[in-house]
Amino acid sequence: DIDASKMKLQVTQMIAAGELKGKKAKEAYEAAERLSTQATASNIEMMKVQMGTMIALQGLQFLNIYLMRKYAQDSPQTAAMIGVLTGSLMGLAVALSLVKQGMLSPNFATFAKAAVAGALLMGSMNYMMTQMMKPPDIPDPEFSGLEEPTYDLGGRIMYDTGGPRGGGLGSRHRSVMVEPGETIIPKTQNMLSGGGGITLNIGGDIVTNDAEDFAERIAKVLPEALRRQNDMGGI
Repeated sequence: DIDASKMKLQVTQMIAAGELKGKKAKEAYEAAERLSTQATASNIEMMKVQMGTMIALQGLQFLNIYLMRKYAQDSPQTAAMIGVLTGSLMGLAVALSLVKQGMLSPNFATFAKAAVAGALLMGSMNYMMTQMMKPPDIPDPEFSGLEEPTYDLGGRIMYDTGGPRGGGLGSRHRSVMVEPGETIIPKTQNMLSGGGGITLNIGGDIVTNDAEDFAERIAKVLPEALRRQNDMGGI
C-alpha cells in the first residue's frame, strides 16, 4: 500500500514536471492505480483471513471448554487429551492463516510444527487447569459421644447430666424410649429407694419399748422430713 502511494506520487510529479506526457503518462498513472487497488484488495483479503482465523480459534476454544466440562470433569488425563485435540486444530488454523498471508511456506513441516506446538500448549493448560480446579480432599468429620444412651439392662439417668435444651424438654430433662410393660420410677421415689433415705431428727431420749411414745415422735417429725425431701427432688 505504501509502495503504491509512492508510485502514484512519483508519476504525478513526473507528469507535472513534463517528464511524462501523453500515452506514457496515462499508462504510468493507470499502473499506479492498479497497484493501489491490488494493495487494497490484499488488505481486505488479509482482514478476512484474520477474522476467519479468530472465529475458528474462538470456536475451538469453546469446543475445548465444552468437552472438558462434559467428559473431563475431575480427570486431568482426559482434560489433557482434549487439549491435545483442540490445541492441534488451533495450531493448524494459525498456520493456515500465516500461509495465506504469505508469512510461512506451505509445506508439511510447517503444519506439523504448528499442530504439535498447539497440542503441547493446550494439553498442558488443560491438565494444569483441571488440577487447580479440583476440590480439596477434606475428610468427613467424625462425631463421637453424641449417641443416645440405651438402658436395655436398666440404669439410672444421673441428675446432674441434664439433657438437650431443644425440643421443649428443658435443661434438666431427657427423652427416653420405653417398651410396653416397663415402669418409670419418679425421681423422688428413686431418691428414697436409692440409698439416700430420709433422716429424722428426733429430740430427747427414745424409749424403744414404748410404742405409743415412738409413734407420736415419728408423727411429729415425718411430715417435715417428707416436705424437705420433696423440695430436694423439685430442685
